[in-house]
Amino acid sequence: MKINLFIVSVILSSNLLAQQHQNGNMYLHYNISNGSYYNIDQEITPLKLANGTFWALTFGFNEQKDGGYIGIQTDFSSVGKGLFIFSIWNAIDAKKGDDDAYISDFGGEGVGKSCRISIPLVESHSYKLRIWQLETTSNGTYWGAWIKDQTEGIEHYLGKIKTKNQTTLSNSVSNFVEYYGGQKACDDVPSSKVVFKSVKTNCNDDLGTCKALFNPINYSFGECVKGVCNLNKNNNLVIFGGN
Repeated sequence: MKINLFIVSVILSSNLLAQQHQNGNMYLHYNISNGSYYNIDQEITPLKLANGTFWALTFGFNEQKDGGYIGIQTDFSSVGKGLFIFSIWNAIDAKKGDDDAYISDFGGEGVGKSCRISIPLVESHSYKLRIWQLETTSNGTYWGAWIKDQTEGIEHYLGKIKTKNQTTLSNSVSNFVEYYGGQKACDDVPSSKVVFKSVKTNCNDDLGTCKALFNPINYSFGECVKGVCNLNKNNNLVIFGGN
């Protein structure tokens, strides 16, 4: 009898844990041409903000397996608090950009360096994310990151981070939406809505052109988290979390 009760207890506990979801995420996947790129741009427009939510662009390098990401996120406790983040795994140096930027070493899911700026996010504003190749030395390459509020016309320079090798950007690119807060039941992951526009490569600001534009070919949602994704050329809508 005790054995049966123990088995039932284990099953109930397992079911309860299965209903919890932490670090829920979804990804947009791209089929970008092979090549060596010096720049990636993308606009992200959060139409509905949610606590503890991160919208980001990931990127890789041709010369090493360690890549990075750039994005915008809300605070876990308040959607009114925002954070711009630019990170590269296993980086060897980082220098802040604007006066209100700061450098942070991170761990947990790998180690690396981040350049960050704390700033309120505004619902329905469009934010242009930019990664750009800067100076290269014998032991690595600096990559700069900017985020521009297209609605307000205000650009923020987060800073630059140095890779451990001389690097160029590869075709390894994706977007993700992530809930990074504490454990919640599947239906309680905060609901957000965002539009991801095309990924642009090797832009020329003087000419107002970019070498190529890419849109996602498919998507995937993490286990437990609910959502809807409508892929539409240059306007890819993601509804993430909620009931």
